[in-house]
Amino acid sequence: MLSYILRHACGFFMQIGPCVLLSLTAFSKEEFRWGRRKTFSWFILLNALFSAGFGFFMSAMSRGRLSSVSAADLYFGAVVLAAALFILMSVSAPLIRKMIAFSISVEYVFLVYVCVNMLLYIRLFPKLSISEYGVYDYQTLLFYFIFTALILPPMLLLMQRTVRPYFLMMQETDLKKDFIILALLTVVLIAAVSLTDIYLANDALRAQMVPLYMLDVLFLFVIYSVVYWLLFYESIRLRKRDETARLLEIQDLRYEELQANIENTRRVRHDTKHIYRAILTLLDEGRVEEAKELAGAGESRITRLEMNNFCGDRILNALLQYYYAEAAEKHINIEISADPGRSFAADRVDLSLILGNMLENAIRSCLSCPEGAFIRLNIVDVHGNTAIYMENSCRNIKFSPIKSADHSGWLPASAFLTTKEKGGSGLGNISRIAASYAGVAEFRYEEPVFSTRVCLQGGKPHEEG
Repeated sequence: MLSYILRHACGFFMQIGPCVLLSLTAFSKEEFRWGRRKTFSWFILLNALFSAGFGFFMSAMSRGRLSSVSAADLYFGAVVLAAALFILMSVSAPLIRKMIAFSISVEYVFLVYVCVNMLLYIRLFPKLSISEYGVYDYQTLLFYFIFTALILPPMLLLMQRTVRPYFLMMQETDLKKDFIILALLTVVLIAAVSLTDIYLANDALRAQMVPLYMLDVLFLFVIYSVVYWLLFYESIRLRKRDETARLLEIQDLRYEELQANIENTRRVRHDTKHIYRAILTLLDEGRVEEAKELAGAGESRITRLEMNNFCGDRILNALLQYYYAEAAEKHINIEISADPGRSFAADRVDLSLILGNMLENAIRSCLSCPEGAFIRLNIVDVHGNTAIYMENSCRNIKFSPIKSADHSGWLPASAFLTTKEKGGSGLGNISRIAASYAGVAEFRYEEPVFSTRVCLQGGKPHEEG
């Protein structure tokens, strides 16, 4: 009897535990209401209790009228609902993100289940099979251990390196569209596996079991291909394409401004000839003060044509010029400090996305301040590492209700809520890009000043998997 209970407790632990583990891995440590370490400790404890409970439950049901498979299905259903509730309570992220993470984890459970059942019907280790074994015999446990060891590590990497950055980058409207696709595929998968099990309940059809389960496995790989390429890779690529298009628009604006300045320069050159002759005439007549006044007027006209040159990279310089002009037009005191002759080591598109998000948020925040709004931006490149620091006026900050009510000091992006009516992910995008460089992005609010500091290590982003 003890062997029966232990077998079912171990099997349940390996089958359900990874599902919750994968769901939790998709979230950053700041998004856990009780802290990540405490949450995982509670998860391990509850999983062990439910696993032990399953062993005793199946032992009790083995003497009743209900079949072992039906009893296991009832227990599994109840625990899956409990697991979903645990994720909802322990993570402070938006509901749609939790649903996507849980759906992907459910796909993993079905993948392992189908692979194990396919090998069970091949009977590679008949000596490990036990008559009247309930749900798990030693052969089943061995297969679950093998497939968990093979599939769980890459799935954890998928959740950590692909799903988590995807959550930080995408708008909630985009997440809803992606979740609908994923939910439909999950429903079709559950229906396919359930129909396969029902159809193959007759032992006379054993010869057809392996091919049908192989079709289920193939369908699962199709789902994961869709999840990775369509929902994550493609959506991130499209978002980056949109940001690049935005940079091109800024370049077009700067090109139009440059053309206007060229035209102005032509006019000034023409006028300068007349001013120069007039100055010479005044000097010849001894009217020095009038000559000085005329020379000063000519100098001011030339000064107005000068353009700010912030850095050596033309795209970044155009971006900074654009936001500098926008801030000045809105009567915001803006200062940008960067080495005019330097091209920074980090990728220009990534830097443009970071600076664009920072300056756009800063200008928007300054508009809510009554008077004296300012923006101070410093960009420094030291030994191939890019450091960005910015301070700006701000009075419309909303904090996220995460772990602690203490909002002092430097905080992650998840500590702040967007104030845009249609939602926004600017701080999340900054953090995601910084993380791809093994760097950091932190934010601080000390009324009425919002500060941002970003560090990018090296010149190339790390692979996200």
